[in-house]
Amino acid sequence: RGNKVYKDANQKLSIEITKAKKRSDELKAEASSYTDLAQRLGEVKKLLSEHIYWSRFLPSLEKHTVSNVYFISLDIQEGLHANVRDIAKNLRAIAEQLVVFQESDDYQDTTLQNIAFKVTQKETPELGEDEKPLRFSMSFSVNPEMLYDTVPEEEDSKDKK
Repeated sequence: RGNKVYKDANQKLSIEITKAKKRSDELKAEASSYTDLAQRLGEVKKLLSEHIYWSRFLPSLEKHTVSNVYFISLDIQEGLHANVRDIAKNLRAIAEQLVVFQESDDYQDTTLQNIAFKVTQKETPELGEDEKPLRFSMSFSVNPEMLYDTVPEEEDSKDKK
């Protein structure tokens, strides 16, 4: 009879252990799904915080373009470094454009790359026939604060923290 009581108690404990293991597995699966959700939410947050708002750049470029300068190409590379090719009515317009970019908070490290004195009328129909336009190019970096809602941390600074 003592053996039967022991077997019954042992069987009840086995059932409880099985239930506990099953519940533990359910909780682990639930925790895993929360971990996956948290990871996906983190990725969405990163994507949104690192989204570049180019719609902020073009109005700034327009605002900082002096009269008598016409942009003909724009190339933006990794690290928000830009190269632009332009046509200007005269040397004064080039000088003014350079100063405006250098004094703007939206642009950094502005440099004049080159000036070409031979530009055909075909390339600049908006200018009069008696005008001698110039082609020039500049490079600059775009201030990240203009393009991001929050400026993403650089990988190096994350490692140092």
